[in-house]
Amino acid sequence: MWLMPNKKYNKTGIYKYNNELIKILKVNRNIDIKYCGSKNNYISTFLNKFFILPIILLLNSKKYDSIIYPEEGFAFLKLFSYSKENKIFIHDYRFEFNNFNKISLKEYFKQIYLNVNFLFLNKFNKIIVPSKYTKKLLDFKFKKLKKKIFIVPNIIDKKNYKIKKMNRKFYFLEKLKRKNKTLVLTIASNESRKNIKLVDKLSKIDKNFVFILVGNHKSYNNSNIFIFNDLNDIELSSLFNLSNIYLNTSLFEGFGRTSVEAQSFKLPVVCYDTKINRETLANSAHYIKKHYSLKKIIYEMKKLRSLNRKKGKDFKNSKRFLPKNILSKYKHNINEI
Repeated sequence: MWLMPNKKYNKTGIYKYNNELIKILKVNRNIDIKYCGSKNNYISTFLNKFFILPIILLLNSKKYDSIIYPEEGFAFLKLFSYSKENKIFIHDYRFEFNNFNKISLKEYFKQIYLNVNFLFLNKFNKIIVPSKYTKKLLDFKFKKLKKKIFIVPNIIDKKNYKIKKMNRKFYFLEKLKRKNKTLVLTIASNESRKNIKLVDKLSKIDKNFVFILVGNHKSYNNSNIFIFNDLNDIELSSLFNLSNIYLNTSLFEGFGRTSVEAQSFKLPVVCYDTKINRETLANSAHYIKKHYSLKKIIYEMKKLRSLNRKKGKDFKNSKRFLPKNILSKYKHNINEI
């Protein structure tokens, strides 16, 4: 049995990560998928996660060889499983980051909830993480779990984006680009670690840069930022193709999926020089330092205006995460799932 997030969360990195692995494994396995609801509201997700799934596990888990849990927030459900094997995906371990950085009250309570879930990790037979960086964080914090942790990076395939003619809602952006404006794309949630406030600050420095922000964000009193929410993959592909630069503002990630997605569209990536970005992107990204001034960051992005995307010299990195390449390199770890 493979537990999955709410069906309506199919645009999130966690959902995509699980779904890509299911595609690979279901070729040789019968996988029974149980979703944590199908309606886009908190009540549906809450009821499914804390009432329906526990009952399903109590009544049916014993007949399954293994139960797979989609992310760290599902770890408590191990209490209700009688399956021989229980395996869980841990997408990041942000305990230290949240301890030393200012976060919202909502994030504070979420961290408490996750801390409780992490208490159940020793009950799992296998723990799968997307990066060496996340494995190191878990190894350090949970030393007894080292032998249980396996690395399987995100699988990112451009074929999932069914590219069609550009959506009319983006025509005005194309017109701005023709006027020699530089379109900077950022895809992120409003979590503190995503550092979205940087977009607002940068947009006030140089009006030749137009910022496209994808996610559920408040509107800014700023004519240089355009916000899009709830886009499908076809619409996202239009923005990837239309933009000049992908700006990853995040200060902490467990992998950094959107940067690799941008690279698969031969879009130059600007991001912070962090351990996880170095692991995922190596020398293919254009790094900025945390101490850089806003003007310095804009200066670094100006260098990329004339970059020839067709050459693709710096964008081969994304090919490392194609299904065939991940399966080839991590076949043993994938079989542990």
